[in-house]
Amino acid sequence: MLPKLSIVDFSYLDKTKLLEILALRNSDYVREKMASSEEILEDTHLLFCESLKQRTDVLFCGVYLENKLVGVIDLKEIDLNSKFYESGCYFCKDSKNITYFANLAAFIIAKEIGLTKATCYVKKDNIQAVLFNTMKLRYKTTKETDVFYYFEKDLATPKNSIDNLKAKISSSYELVINFNKSKYSK
Repeated sequence: MLPKLSIVDFSYLDKTKLLEILALRNSDYVREKMASSEEILEDTHLLFCESLKQRTDVLFCGVYLENKLVGVIDLKEIDLNSKFYESGCYFCKDSKNITYFANLAAFIIAKEIGLTKATCYVKKDNIQAVLFNTMKLRYKTTKETDVFYYFEKDLATPKNSIDNLKAKISSSYELVINFNKSKYSK
């Protein structure tokens, strides 16, 4: 039996799980790699999570391996007309093998709501993330600034079909995705 990899919309998580996510987000390990490295206050986090129930421009999901939090994936700046979104993620220190499969799951979610172009940006000094996005996830570099590299990925290609993405994941994990797809329908 394969281990279960669950991707769960923040809107479906209780306060305890949301605070567990906040603890991960506020950990030194995660914050040092983030574009915004400020700690987030509990009240601010919980209000933000509550706002997600109505929003269609973003989707934040907890990533769980065998029901244990290992990270977060997010789709931001969702534009259903241009089929574009900005991808983001952060993970526990010891979850490197999960990050690839969780990002593939994010691509599945994006495709299920009709998105075909993903972008992301990474701090230039986060070499591990730069290599992961370019070598493993096959993003293409589009520009750079003094602080960031910017990447883009075309999800409309046949090798990025939902079936192909699911096949890659199912070789290692039983995938469960739980989000409100109908909220993103036009």
